[in-house]
Amino acid sequence: MAKHNSAMALAVMAVLAGIYGCTPEPPPFDPHTLQQYERQAAHGTAPGVMAPLSTTLDTTYMPQRSGVLAAPTTEPTTGPALGEEQTLRMTLQEIVQRAVNNNMDIRVAGYDPAINSDRIVEAEAAFDPVFFANTSYEHSNRLNGGVQSSLFSPVTFESEAETYKGATGIKQDLRTGGQVQAQYATSRTKNTPATSQTNPFWANELSLQLTQPLLRNFGTETNTARITIARNDQRISVLDFRGKVEDTLFNIEQAYWQMSAAIRGVEIQEELLRQTVEMAELLAKRGAQDVTRVQTSQANLAVQQRRSQLIRQKTQVRDLSDKLKQLMNDPTLPVTSSTLILPSSSPLQTPIHFDLKEMIDSAMEHRFELAQQALRIDTESVRSRVAKNNQLPKLDAQGAIVTQGLDKNFSGAQDSQNQYNHLDYTLGLQFEVPIGNRAARAIYQRTLLGRLAAI
Repeated sequence: MAKHNSAMALAVMAVLAGIYGCTPEPPPFDPHTLQQYERQAAHGTAPGVMAPLSTTLDTTYMPQRSGVLAAPTTEPTTGPALGEEQTLRMTLQEIVQRAVNNNMDIRVAGYDPAINSDRIVEAEAAFDPVFFANTSYEHSNRLNGGVQSSLFSPVTFESEAETYKGATGIKQDLRTGGQVQAQYATSRTKNTPATSQTNPFWANELSLQLTQPLLRNFGTETNTARITIARNDQRISVLDFRGKVEDTLFNIEQAYWQMSAAIRGVEIQEELLRQTVEMAELLAKRGAQDVTRVQTSQANLAVQQRRSQLIRQKTQVRDLSDKLKQLMNDPTLPVTSSTLILPSSSPLQTPIHFDLKEMIDSAMEHRFELAQQALRIDTESVRSRVAKNNQLPKLDAQGAIVTQGLDKNFSGAQDSQNQYNHLDYTLGLQFEVPIGNRAARAIYQRTLLGRLAAI
């Protein structure tokens, strides 16, 4: 018996698992594990040997008090050349592809459309049929009054009844605002003392009920407003996702071509520095002839300015490389790695001419902000129409039909019911209206103002 109960328990658990599903708990958030790829990739190449800090004022091509030009003891550096570091040349298409797959902002924005899609299903599920079942046991022990037939004097006697009831059926909310319900009920009653020849007896009932609003909450548009609003929210979230993707791609493309311009700037600054150094050396060689101290000072200043400009230009290239790494968020290319990303695509040099009217028409047709606002206006319009319907009085029509069967056993009651000789009909109206109806009027006014604000 124990084995049988255990088997039954396991079977019930398996059925429940099949119905409701077994969703495992998500793993706990562990930033240390998430960053392991970045730490592994950050080992990169070892840093180069840095020159010792200077303890004396060493200038370039600056004449001393004795009139003799002295070269610096340590040549100032502008950092390693871009080609000497660990570099990786990538096309714009490859960077965009990695960003779409790994960028966290895009990934987070991609969850909202899925969440709102489930909200649409949630709103539509309000009209799904519902299966119900209930059972009950009732015991009553009452004192009843009566009149003795022979003496016509009042007497008191005790009656006892036991009733077992059970009912099952299906009910469903309709998109028109009504509700339909089909129910099958059965009961077994035993009276003590017996009040009829059939004791105990079974009573079976098959009923069909319908409730339909005629004024307030009537109509498909009113009752499916939640579905319409959920669909608009889902479309808005898709446009939000599109906007996040477009912003990320714009930042990538901007940084990519800025880096291309910055690399060209590095080449120009290196050439300018080379020419400026050659000019300073030429002036240094003619220092004892026709070059004054002011001219050598100006040449020295020009060399230092060229070097600082070159350092800033190289720093801009590295900053743009880090920005691209951040936008890509590729685990194999973390921001902390020493790999320098360089563009491999050449910028477009063909001039593009734009037509103002065509640009405005294209923007009006494709800008996602305008599409989002149009959806928000539609949402507020739906809410306004629902609020307008909510001002109407409540008038519900109710109808029911019941067929009954009774016998000393269940099968006999079932046969009696199937003959449909005992049918009950019910028709009714239920009316209700708040005095003043102030809440509905205020809600309607609020929705009108919300629609005007959205417009």
